[in-house]
Amino acid sequence: MRKLFIKAAAFGLAAAMLLSGCSTNEQSKEDSPAGTIDESNPTAGTIDEEKAPAGTYKVQTSYVNIYGDGMFYESQMRLKYIDFTNMNDVFVCPYPNCTHTDPSVCAAYGITIHPTVADGSLYSFNSEITFDRNSEPVTVLSVTKSGLDGTNRENYDEVENAYMNSLSTVVTNDSAVYFANYKPQFDEMSGSTSNVYGYSLASYDLLTKEFKEYDLEVEGYGAGMSIMGVFDGEIYVLVSVSEDENVTENTSHTLYRFNPLTESVNESDIEIDMSRTIAAASDDYLVYSTPEGTYVYTKDGSSTLFEEFSPSYGPIVNGILFPSLLKNGAQAVDLSTMELIPVCLESSLINPTIVYYIDGSYVMQGIDTEQNEMVFTKVPQDEVLNN
Repeated sequence: MRKLFIKAAAFGLAAAMLLSGCSTNEQSKEDSPAGTIDESNPTAGTIDEEKAPAGTYKVQTSYVNIYGDGMFYESQMRLKYIDFTNMNDVFVCPYPNCTHTDPSVCAAYGITIHPTVADGSLYSFNSEITFDRNSEPVTVLSVTKSGLDGTNRENYDEVENAYMNSLSTVVTNDSAVYFANYKPQFDEMSGSTSNVYGYSLASYDLLTKEFKEYDLEVEGYGAGMSIMGVFDGEIYVLVSVSEDENVTENTSHTLYRFNPLTESVNESDIEIDMSRTIAAASDDYLVYSTPEGTYVYTKDGSSTLFEEFSPSYGPIVNGILFPSLLKNGAQAVDLSTMELIPVCLESSLINPTIVYYIDGSYVMQGIDTEQNEMVFTKVPQDEVLNN
C-alpha cells in the first residue's frame, strides 16, 4: 500500500470554515426550481470498491453527538443527555441529591470530550502534551471508561503519540474511533512547540485498545487535517499544506477518501480551495459548495447543481439538506426530489440548527439568550418547511 505523505504548511481548519452565505429568496414550493442535472461527478467511479453499508459509520462533532434517539452535549463542563422522544434532558449523574456543581462529587464532570458508547460502557478522551528529557514533545491520549450513568469511572488507557483535538470531528464504528492525530514538533528557539507540526489519520479501538495510524500524513507550517464526513462508505478527509511560512497565500488543500474496510487512501477529484469545500456529507449524499453554486453528488454517480443555494455547513437530516443560517425565507433541499423548499421557521434562538427528526417533528438546538445555555425544541415538520 502506498503511503501518502505531504510535507509543507497549512491553515489547519480555517479553509473548511470559509463558505458563502445561503440564499434568503422566499418562494412557494410550486415556484421552487429543482437543481440542474450536472453531467460531471468526481465521485463517480468509486462505487465498485468494497465498502460498508449505509449507517455503519457515525459522524460525531463537538456539538452534535447522537446516541439512540437522543444526544450527548456539554453544559458548563458537565455531560448531559437529552431524550428526543420526550425531550427530557438529564445530567449524566445518578445521585438524586447532587447539585451538579461540585466536580469531586458529580459524575457528569470530566467526561465531555467526544463521549462514546461501546459495549454498554461510556468512554471519553483527554489529550495533553508533555516534554521528554530531550525536550521533545510527547502527546498522550487518555481514555476514561465509566458506566452509562458516569459512575464506576476508571482511567482506562493512555496512548503515547496520540492526540485528539476536543473540537475536532471524529467518526465512530462500533468500538472504533477515527480521528485526526495531532503531531507537534519542538522549536529550540522559542523553547516550545513549533509552528511546524503534523497530523496523521488514526483510529483507536475502545475494546481492544488498539491504536493505529493509516497511510495519510501531513507535516509543515500550520499543517491541517479535518474529517469532513462520511459518504458512500468512505471517510472524507481535508488536508491543508503550504510551501513556506507564508501560509496565508501559499496554502493548498486536498481532499482524500479513506475506506475503513480496506484501509485504502485515495485522492479525491473534487477541487478544494478557499472558496470551494465540502459543505455536508451523509451516507448517500456529498454536498460541495463553490462560487458557481452548490453541487449535490449521490453515490450512484449522479450530480445536481443549485446555482442559488450555497449553504454554510448545512446539516442533512431526514433526507433534507438544511442551510446553517436557519431562518424564515431561507431554502432547504429535498434530496429525494432535488427540489428547493422554503424554510418557514421562526426562532428566537442564537444559531438554531436542525439535529434530528423523530415522530413527524424536527429537533432544533440553539442558544437561549436569557439562559445563556444550549436548549432544544421539537418543532412539527410543517412549521419548519413550507412543503
